[in-house]
Amino acid sequence: MNMEILRGFALLFFPVILVIAVGYWFGKSFKKLDVTIASKMTIYVFSPFMVYHLFKTGNLNWGEISQFALIFIIIQSFFILYLFIIKLINRQSIDLWKNNVLSLLFSNCGGYGLPVIALAFGDQHLLIAAQYVVMFNLMLSTLGIIVASPQSVSFKSTIQKIFRLPIIWGVLFGLLAHYASIQFPAVGNSLIIGILDKMSENLYHATFPIFLVVIGMELSRTSFQYNLKDIVFLVSHKLVLFPLFTLVLMLLWPSLPTPLIQVMVLETAMPTAFNVMLFAKEFDGDMHRTSSSVFWTTLLSPVTLSVFLWFLQYKI
Repeated sequence: MNMEILRGFALLFFPVILVIAVGYWFGKSFKKLDVTIASKMTIYVFSPFMVYHLFKTGNLNWGEISQFALIFIIIQSFFILYLFIIKLINRQSIDLWKNNVLSLLFSNCGGYGLPVIALAFGDQHLLIAAQYVVMFNLMLSTLGIIVASPQSVSFKSTIQKIFRLPIIWGVLFGLLAHYASIQFPAVGNSLIIGILDKMSENLYHATFPIFLVVIGMELSRTSFQYNLKDIVFLVSHKLVLFPLFTLVLMLLWPSLPTPLIQVMVLETAMPTAFNVMLFAKEFDGDMHRTSSSVFWTTLLSPVTLSVFLWFLQYKI
């Protein structure tokens, strides 16, 4: 890499790392503060309005969206099959397999992924990344609940949980407002829609720094203890092997737009999602192993993401 490329990556990742560090310091300085409140605020306040803004103002292409959904399902299905084969070969317990699925399939694609993609590529890539976040939340609220739960979850309960996610409503209202402004200009340009647009725009600009601060606060509460064998397995798969497989598949897939390849690979390469710690805690899973995965993949991700970003920006 020449100095200009190195400078570009420094300007991309050091601000992200420093904002996370601020959140970490804040979490350590105010240990009695309930971090759960801040995490819920990102989920229930900022995420739905951010997604609303992206879908309302974005240049939507249903052909690309359906293609994206198909690729997403294929990739995640392969990962599940791969982990199941590993389970059979190593004779892993069902609990360990569930923990691997939660730790390796579920990425911090929203709070971490969106700011990185926004800084690296801009709004058009961010719209694609928002689609990834929506699909991720659908997967988390269905497969995640089924995998984490010690007992089966009814179809009705799963559907109810999906529609309790505010990001889903952000997508629906964003799509409605987008097409209302095209098909019915009087409605789309009405005062109510205008106020909602301005509100969502203000929250949108505040979303990314708040997401990163919350990541730092969550990291300040995770455990530093770890099993080296477990960490090597989780980090190597989450940050290297899985995104490499995604990259190869996307390059072999005929006629894919470059932004779609870049977003899919980067989102797959993001560290383990903080949500899985909540799942492990709620369903009596291996909280220690899950929190270690979150901590170490987040800590090491700037290194691996820099390599993937360099390749995606300059080699495809």
